[in-house]
Amino acid sequence: MAVNILIMIYKSRFTKFHYESREIDYLKGYCKVKILDLSELLKEKKEIQRKKIDTDEVLEIKSFLDLNKYFKTTYSQKKNIYVINFIEYPESIKDIIFFCILRYYKYKSNFILIRNNNPGHIREEKLLGNSNPVIRVLKTSTSSKELYLRMKSFTYGLLLKIIRCKEDYEFLAGSDWDISEKNNKVKKIYGHSIDYSRHLREPPRILQRKKNYAVFLDNPSPNQIGDASLSGWKIYATGQKYYPSLRNFFDYIEYNFDINILISGHIKTEYPVKLEIFGNRNIIYGETKDLIYNSIMILNRASTAVGYAMLYSKPIIYLYSDEIKNDIHDMNTINNFQLATGGDIVNIDDYQTWPKFIPDINLDKSEEYIRRCMSTCKNKGPNYKVFIKEIMGN
Repeated sequence: MAVNILIMIYKSRFTKFHYESREIDYLKGYCKVKILDLSELLKEKKEIQRKKIDTDEVLEIKSFLDLNKYFKTTYSQKKNIYVINFIEYPESIKDIIFFCILRYYKYKSNFILIRNNNPGHIREEKLLGNSNPVIRVLKTSTSSKELYLRMKSFTYGLLLKIIRCKEDYEFLAGSDWDISEKNNKVKKIYGHSIDYSRHLREPPRILQRKKNYAVFLDNPSPNQIGDASLSGWKIYATGQKYYPSLRNFFDYIEYNFDINILISGHIKTEYPVKLEIFGNRNIIYGETKDLIYNSIMILNRASTAVGYAMLYSKPIIYLYSDEIKNDIHDMNTINNFQLATGGDIVNIDDYQTWPKFIPDINLDKSEEYIRRCMSTCKNKGPNYKVFIKEIMGN
């Protein structure tokens, strides 16, 4: 039986995507893995409940009594316990209670606590260039609900500084996220983003297609609830205007470049194989890496999956609309991504901005993006090997 116990704590529902991206099958060969799914206990926002994965590694925690019982039973086993907490910031009183329980058992059992800091995308420049967080929040909030939620989060964040227990390790990917103080006694472990680690584990497959194609990396909104609406952001894009313009743009690309467009489905959506909003083009889930590798161009609004385009040297076009250009959050993200990766920015409502040629590839930007956002240690193996070797010492 494995001596080490690895606990991962999630606030969102733990799905097949999480299972694969956190390399659970690989980690199970070295330690006992347990996923604590706290989605039923801590959820406060209304969201689309994605299908949970049915596996023995996942334990659904529905009360603080259940959480306390699990920690108490686990630390009494006198084994080496490693905890990765994926709940970074508190958003409610329940979250604060969770952090208090975590702190209590951290000091009672002295388990090894790891902070995961490998989001896989650029660290965006601060909006409006104002370093004062309160002023920045006031200037960039798009609705009273967003302002309320951000100020509440800011207040809880101040409280967290008091009750948060210090991590033993910080698992990093990319120089953009290597920002913690050097003298804070937290040991830094340099790994990879989820996408880069997947690239190391699973070389891309060759897909046989009758015709060259571009990939559109879908967003949940405006057709479904996304992270932005859950955060109280004013959603400027409407399905009535956005999708007809998107279909017209797709028609133009297919006709002028003599290619097809395939839709890479977002993990937070569950669409059928074809859907009218995309002009009945094929929607494909779970194959983003291979789709990008075999494509000739990437279309997106600002997806973290553009990391694969950087890895495989693919041209990128970022899309917005007349509605989206009024959205300070979306446009800031699109502009920052384009600045980091190169490529074109196109307004799908303004045909004069539509491309006449496939954008150039900037190899220097590709290397810089990989270093900044995906991996600062490309000679290392996938994340599970880095974790086992440098944290567990196996």
